[in-house]
Parts: sequence; C-alpha cells; structure tokens
Amino acid sequence: MILRMMEKENAYIAKVFSYFSVQNIGGVKVTRPRTKELATAGPINSVLQSSQLKLDGNLSYPCVLSTVVANMEGAKGRYTIQIYTKDKGMAIEKM
Repeated sequence: MILRMMEKENAYIAKVFSYFSVQNIGGVKVTRPRTKELATAGPINSVLQSSQLKLDGNLSYPCVLSTVVANMEGAKGRYTIQIYTKDKGMAIEKM
C-alpha cells in the first residue's frame, strides 16, 4: 500500500507529517491505533509512504479492512492511496 500526499513542498517533502494504518477490524471506523494492525507507516513528512500488508492465514474472504490516514496538524489533507496485489481476484471498494 502506498500513501501519496498531494500537498508538498517539493517532489520529496510533504507540507505536514502524516501517518497511515491498515487494520483488520471488519471495516468499522479505526478508534485505536495498533489494534489488529496489518500495515503502518509514519509519522514522516515524506510525499510517499509505503508498507506491505502482513496477511496471515486466519483471514476469511471476502475480507474488509479499515484504513486511517492522519496528519500531525489534525487538519484535512489531500492524499491518494494505491494498493498493489498479485491476486487477480482481489477487488477494492471505497466505503
């Protein structure tokens, strides 16, 4: 998974420090960091942050994951999320 911050000072440095976390909590809103966490990156002021999801054999499919993206200023920001997979049957739905 790649988080790309759209508000940047230059090609490498974002205007704010940001953070993301992917959790296996059934698609509900993330309220606690580090709960059933599968991937995380940050906080860092890099334009790009990436992390490989660590999926275990206990997942049942279809699997609904939750993602939180935050910045250190607590303000709304512009970003994109990119997900790459080798599983041709995978589908991503925005909730």
